Amino acid sequence: MAALSLVFEPLKVALPLLIVALVPPVAQAWLNAARASFPEAPHRAARLTRRLLTAALHLLQPLARLRGRLKNGLTPWRRHGVVRPAPLWPVTTSIWSERWGTQHERLRTLEARLRVEGACVLHGGEHDRWDLEVRGGILGAARLLIGVEDHPGGKQLIRLRWWPEVPGRGPFLTLGLAALTVIAAHVHAWLASLLLGFGTLVPALNIVEQCMAAMAAMRVAVERLRSPNG
Repeated sequence: MAALSLVFEPLKVALPLLIVALVPPVAQAWLNAARASFPEAPHRAARLTRRLLTAALHLLQPLARLRGRLKNGLTPWRRHGVVRPAPLWPVTTSIWSERWGTQHERLRTLEARLRVEGACVLHGGEHDRWDLEVRGGILGAARLLIGVEDHPGGKQLIRLRWWPEVPGRGPFLTLGLAALTVIAAHVHAWLASLLLGFGTLVPALNIVEQCMAAMAAMRVAVERLRSPNG
């Protein structure tokens, strides 16, 4: 964003933010280097060189850790689960069971099915309006609510409803980038508008992809729960 300020002046507001982001790690690296002692250094210039090298290593360490995370897929846009065709609207269904079980047992079974699918599963709190959440990523998820009706003879009707859940950070980021894209296009800063427009599409597509992966995982788990052995 700071680099784009060269072609789109309003983005200069990113420059102080960039400085604020860079100063703490640089200051911490230099303080750590200043506290280090080099008794074997023969003169002041050698000690200064070693302090600079120590500070550089402190700066490189988080970059190396970040490189390792990116290389192994630990990115903010990573997705949990496999993207399959799935509805992006609330789904309601019911399952008739000839075997009695508590709602807690039904939830544990469903959670086990989801974890088999490789899903990241979270539990709702006591006052939440949902029981399980499958996180497709940091920009999209799916939540499920379950209810159990008891019937004579130990039979039960299990009612389930799940829907996509989009954290506010995704739409906020998308709308912010979209607004900057429109402003840049309005002042004919075409390069900035093109790059910002591409940046707008990335979180929007990730929201759809992650919600779809979470909804698909829910659907597969519920279908397995519907089987005779479920």
